[in-house]
Amino acid sequence: MNPVEQSPAKLWLIGVVGASVFFIYNLWLISNGHFHEDAYILFIYVDNILSGNGISYYPGGPRAEGATDFLWLLLLAGVGLSGLDVGTSAILLNSVGVGIITTVISHEIMRAQLTDKKTIGLMSLFVVLWAVQLPLRAAVSGFSVYLYMALVLLTFVATSREEHLSKVPYLAIIIALFRPDGVIMGVAFTLIGLVRVYKRRQFKTYLLGMLIAFVIGIVYFVWRYNYFGNLLPLPLYVKGHTDLTESVKANLRWGVSNLYTFLPCALLLLMSKKITHYLVLMSPLILLFVALTMVHQSQNIGYRFQAPIFIVAYFVLVQLLLARFKEQKAGALLSKGLMVYLVGFVVIAGYHVNKSMEMTTSNHRDLVPYTMHDKLPKDLTIAVTKAGRFSYWNQSGGHVLVDLVGLNSVYPAKNIIDVQYMKQLSPDVILFHHARQIDPAPLVVSGEKVLPLTDNNKQHFKPKSPPTDAQRPGLSKVSLAATVSIEFLQSQYDDYDIYLIYRPEDELRSHIYAFKKSLGISSSMAQLLKDSFEPKNHLSYYQMISSN
Repeated sequence: MNPVEQSPAKLWLIGVVGASVFFIYNLWLISNGHFHEDAYILFIYVDNILSGNGISYYPGGPRAEGATDFLWLLLLAGVGLSGLDVGTSAILLNSVGVGIITTVISHEIMRAQLTDKKTIGLMSLFVVLWAVQLPLRAAVSGFSVYLYMALVLLTFVATSREEHLSKVPYLAIIIALFRPDGVIMGVAFTLIGLVRVYKRRQFKTYLLGMLIAFVIGIVYFVWRYNYFGNLLPLPLYVKGHTDLTESVKANLRWGVSNLYTFLPCALLLLMSKKITHYLVLMSPLILLFVALTMVHQSQNIGYRFQAPIFIVAYFVLVQLLLARFKEQKAGALLSKGLMVYLVGFVVIAGYHVNKSMEMTTSNHRDLVPYTMHDKLPKDLTIAVTKAGRFSYWNQSGGHVLVDLVGLNSVYPAKNIIDVQYMKQLSPDVILFHHARQIDPAPLVVSGEKVLPLTDNNKQHFKPKSPPTDAQRPGLSKVSLAATVSIEFLQSQYDDYDIYLIYRPEDELRSHIYAFKKSLGISSSMAQLLKDSFEPKNHLSYYQMISSN
């Protein structure tokens, strides 16, 4: 039997089909639900760029680098120039990532020139199974993960292939500009490529590429420093406040979650004569893994920060399996083992698809920010820790929006906020997740979801374990923001109407809203909060933007 045909047209078609399936699926999800809370943060910046407000968290606000995915931001804005809304633009660009990864894996299988139909059929499942693993949850939620994975995979492939080494510096600067953690991988891939190209004819070409990439990087750094006035993006200041133990645990949980991919990849690597070659090529991903243990992994939906490591390990697994078949070392036992293994992979894929469908379940968190935007007075100061949906749907009220965590506001990002800071801010509206810093049990009335806190609750509305001044710098920014918000409201209890949204079955949906009594809007806000729990009132993302 002839080896499977390797045709550029066929590869192109496979990529387009993969991209189209993902696009349609993600479009259906959002037609019935919403993007993730934190995806809306970046959407804010895109819309402000397109509206001529610059890279800012709200119209008229200071320049703020809360969007760390710089090239993703520019790409979304570029697609948005066509008139496409930012959510659909995100789906489209991630679909391009799906197309690239699908094509790369298909090309790898075709170039192995397998002859056995059964083996070809089994290996072909790898073309699609990667897309329905843990990163799926982040991709369909509006994050850049699939396009970013595609760019990292292309860089890995270029570094491993002598004929593509000259492309490495250019791909490296792209991933470095795409996300801050891309700098780690970009530099490492470039250095590996430099060693591999040394004493070859492409050496001077490679050095030129390195020089061009370096100049681009310097120009970008100088521009962003002059534009924003900070050495680092705001989220990096925030994520530098971490508990090393928690970061290590997060990496371990991610590793266990992907053990089905990593374990066979590791076993095959140990049996491979090219183990040193692969370990060198994968060292940029190992460096990323180590770096992630040093930061607070907030917003790490679907473990999207580790997603580049997953896709490279998955690709290496495919390569190692193909090598076993090509060398005719597989035999009937390995073929049957692969069949059983793929059945398990399909089951895992089904689990992740099912989990991704949870975003179609609209809830009060989606509805309240949207319905509140035309009921709030104009020109308020609004302090939030949930900085996505609320700020996205309340951009047009002339409000000053302050992110108490610091992802989008400079002072909280670079300083330890306290009650005095909150008093100076004097917010008209405060919205925060209590981050388990209070014990809601004494405040709860059985069966009630919207709980107005009265004078009788004052003694119970306080941090469970108030940190000392010495402990505060060591707190995560999320815990600190919640603690300070609680302390501030405790000190100003008579000036605010405070509502606890209590969802014992889901702590992530338990929030606190506080409105200055002088605004005279508390009763209408309380009714709005109660109405948000009625399923008949829920709207999807597309329903909201069509009527906004």
